[in-house]
Amino acid sequence: MREAARELGVEIESICAENATCGKCMVLVEKGRFERYGIESKRENLSPVKAAERAYFDRARTFSKPGLGSRQVRLSCQCKVLAMC
Repeated sequence: MREAARELGVEIESICAENATCGKCMVLVEKGRFERYGIESKRENLSPVKAAERAYFDRARTFSKPGLGSRQVRLSCQCKVLAMC
C-alpha cells in the first residue's frame, strides 16, 4: 500500500525499513471513491493481515480504541493492494 500511495503522490513515513516495528506507516483504511484517480478504496482490495503486522498490533494494543477493527487500521508497509477498481 505504501508504494501505491507514493504512486499517487502521497508520502507515508516509515523508519523501520518495512519490518513492521515502528508503526509510522499506520493508515486508516476507509471505503470511498476517488474520482480524481478513478479508484475505489475498499478493505477487500488489501491483502490479509499477516504475522508481522498482527504482532505489531498485539504489542501496540491499537485495537483497544473504540471503533477500530483489525481490518480498518493497517501498516501500509505490510499490506498489499490486490485490486484497484
